[in-house]
Amino acid sequence: MSSFRKVVVAFLLAASAAVIAGGLLAEETAPPTPPQAPNLTITQTNLGLWMIGAMVANDGIYSPDRRHVACSLPAEDGRYVMLDGVEGKHYESIGVSCFSPDSKHLACGAQSGDKHFVVIDGKEGKQYDYIGRASLIFGPDSAHVAYSGMSVRSGDPWCVVADGVEGNWYPVVGRLVYSPDSKRLAYITGQKMGGMSHPLVPEGSGFIVVDGKDIRQFDSAGAVTFSPDSAHWACGIRVGNSSLVVMDGVDGKPYDWTSEPVFSPDSKHMAYIAASGRKSCVVQDGVEGKWYDKVGPGALGMVTTGGNSDSLIFSPDSQHFAYSAQDEEGFFVVQDGVEGKKYNVHQKLGPAPIVTPVFSPDSKHVVYSMNNADNTSFVVLDGVEQAAKYSDIKALTFSPDSSRLAYWANTPEGWCVVVDGAEGKKHHDWAFAGILTPKGTNGGITIAFTPDSKHIIYFAEIPGEAIFKFSMAVVDGVEHAECGEISGLTIAPDSKHIAYRALGRNGEFWVLDGQDVALPNLKAITELVFDSPTKCHGIMNGNTAFLIEIEFAP
Repeated sequence: MSSFRKVVVAFLLAASAAVIAGGLLAEETAPPTPPQAPNLTITQTNLGLWMIGAMVANDGIYSPDRRHVACSLPAEDGRYVMLDGVEGKHYESIGVSCFSPDSKHLACGAQSGDKHFVVIDGKEGKQYDYIGRASLIFGPDSAHVAYSGMSVRSGDPWCVVADGVEGNWYPVVGRLVYSPDSKRLAYITGQKMGGMSHPLVPEGSGFIVVDGKDIRQFDSAGAVTFSPDSAHWACGIRVGNSSLVVMDGVDGKPYDWTSEPVFSPDSKHMAYIAASGRKSCVVQDGVEGKWYDKVGPGALGMVTTGGNSDSLIFSPDSQHFAYSAQDEEGFFVVQDGVEGKKYNVHQKLGPAPIVTPVFSPDSKHVVYSMNNADNTSFVVLDGVEQAAKYSDIKALTFSPDSSRLAYWANTPEGWCVVVDGAEGKKHHDWAFAGILTPKGTNGGITIAFTPDSKHIIYFAEIPGEAIFKFSMAVVDGVEHAECGEISGLTIAPDSKHIAYRALGRNGEFWVLDGQDVALPNLKAITELVFDSPTKCHGIMNGNTAFLIEIEFAP
């Protein structure tokens, strides 16, 4: 990174004991020592050709475990798939490819003559006139596979093929989804799927199909949602001018509008938002809650009914349920049916007046932020307002052990991360990076704790050239060197090592505990994956792809 400006400024977050209302307590009197860069042993394994820019064209994919690459390559007689350097059979064309969740199987669409078929691990399936685009899916257990096939024939032309067995034939099929245990398959048929219509299919001919059975006819429908234990399913549909949610084949009450259904983690509860006229309520287990002007965070200046199903939050233990709402008195959070304090917010564009509640991992705490009438934002933890006021707050994040709370806050001096009530260094802005977070937590904005809850990592944006954006990682208040955009944060299971992917002027590379891992003429195309506390791996590519395995010195 010699072409980059170097900024390595030691800054330790104040971590003296700070009590946060609601029982969260920072017990450390000094910040922990950040993970240190180890000596590395790096090995390379050639995985074969990799098409430059292939991900956009879907000519190349890598496996979920980041150990294999498959690429569709041209040949004189058509195309073929190369898997880890091994050339597959040639076909006239190659369609969408996908790996199984366990990375042990590869499936793709192929064409020979005027016929299309699916090839799984080199074995060709039955031929059809067409294979549904992007319909090919594996079950979560990787043992089952399904897709849609079309045959020009008298009657309905489409069917779903599950493990090689054809289902019933329909005018149109789509939105295939397996249950979490892979034992059940659902899909939508007919005229409209999410408002998409087919000119040759009559109105009202759609069906929800679950376990191979036509369950409910509709005019339009969303996708089927299975409960975590796979025992239940639900789907929002529209019939005529009414919307309703069907659960396990039983119709719910019709409304003007309904959101997608949401199941609790223990699968015992199901909820959705319903709207009639200009009022909304939450329907939980078939029972209507109180009617409000709006349910969900919303955006001021946008008058709508209903809301987003992502704003309905069950606690991890399924014992609590929360959402935000609005009535004539203001905005507030409803938790377990009890309304919290109501806040009056000016009708203006800007931050959402209230952020969707976030439960702690142990389900004992709930937090949200409020944008108040005086244009200040503050945190409300377990119903208690925090004293600090900011112009905006983002990424409310609990530590894995639920004892710590962090979030981004916008101050007159810039953005900072507040940890256990203490403000960190001010930055130009927060930055996005590929931290995967559960639905309803921090919305993908980069801030994370290590598994042991002792270290905190975030990514900050730095003012730079107009063409190239500068970012940096900050670990326990210590700034890493500047780089370009950052993605793919991963943390070792013992919390002792931190890695992410960074963009430099000469390509993409990994940063491991602050140390650049850049190999000549190669760029990182995946994040690093930790196999153990002392080993990790990922994929880089140049003209060919390489599996890069890294081992730390003892």
